[in-house]
Amino acid sequence: MWEHHTVITSLRRCSYFVFLLEQILIQKLAQPRHLPA
Repeated sequence: MWEHHTVITSLRRCSYFVFLLEQILIQKLAQPRHLPA
């Protein structure tokens, strides 16, 4: 059970991290290309 709980927690953290990366990428892609980041 402990290992199973650890795997579930890791998957949740990974999915949340990917979600944050997607939000950052969307915001950067939405900005005009000629403006500095």
